[in-house]
Amino acid sequence: MSTFPNVQINVVDFASIKFRAQVALVQKTDVLVGVTGAGLTHALFLQPRSCLVEILPQGINLRAFRNVAKLLDLGYFSVHATQEQTQEKSGNDWHYNDINIEEERFKMVLHVAIRSMYNMGVLEMDVA
Repeated sequence: MSTFPNVQINVVDFASIKFRAQVALVQKTDVLVGVTGAGLTHALFLQPRSCLVEILPQGINLRAFRNVAKLLDLGYFSVHATQEQTQEKSGNDWHYNDINIEEERFKMVLHVAIRSMYNMGVLEMDVA
């Protein structure tokens, strides 16, 4: 992603890889980004002082992983997405609907999370 030229970004579907590989990948991750839910329990495998970004569906204000991040000495950021009712998954329960996040909103939260990692560990970059 050209917005972050000095950062390696991996997009991973954890369902497609074995659990051991999931844990190994997360242990090497500085910023973990995901939609709120069971998949973010991978935050338990982040190294202290890493960062967690929780994407929340529209109208959901429970930041479930904020306390997890605090207990594990992780940075934490959240952002709301919009919710779309799909034909396959309909209903009032947000668990069954897809979410969509505007590209600029997504880049903004990534920008904040990545910059929070500058001068931590191996990253030695100026903030501005």
